[in-house]
Amino acid sequence: NGLSTPTAFDSNGDGKIDYVYAGDLKGNVWKFDLSGASDTAWAIANSGSAMFVAKDSGGLTQTITAPMSVVINTVAGDPNKDKPFVFFGTGSYFRTGDPADAQVNTWYALIDEGSTISGRSVLKQRTVSTTTTFDGKPVRSFSSATAGDMTGKKGWYVDFSTSTYERIVTKS
Repeated sequence: NGLSTPTAFDSNGDGKIDYVYAGDLKGNVWKFDLSGASDTAWAIANSGSAMFVAKDSGGLTQTITAPMSVVINTVAGDPNKDKPFVFFGTGSYFRTGDPADAQVNTWYALIDEGSTISGRSVLKQRTVSTTTTFDGKPVRSFSSATAGDMTGKKGWYVDFSTSTYERIVTKS
């Protein structure tokens, strides 16, 4: 197993790193808590358990090789306002068999509320709603959010097509 490039996050704006997020080749999303005053207080968050395990709809784990992005939701009136969202995608492109790997890969946005997320059943599924061309290049749009569709959800996900062997191997 191996860890993807870690992403540091300053949750309170004091210029000090509070949390670090990283995925691994077994689909685990790890959150490291560095908010303690001394390094002896630092630990893997969630009592040492992964924050989330990325799995496709068939239950197969999804490799995470790219760094994650973390942003605070600032949308007024949103049920998840002021909560951190952790964005990442699955897939790899460094092993011999990767170019022919047709496993479904996924783009995720997890809401970090300080606890583990049990699986994709607690996430809102988003879809690719339109595929067309613009300026001679293929483009797609995603399904639109509707008011309240994220209430009680722990994030969202979009599954990619297996016909084009899509994967995310760069930072979201």
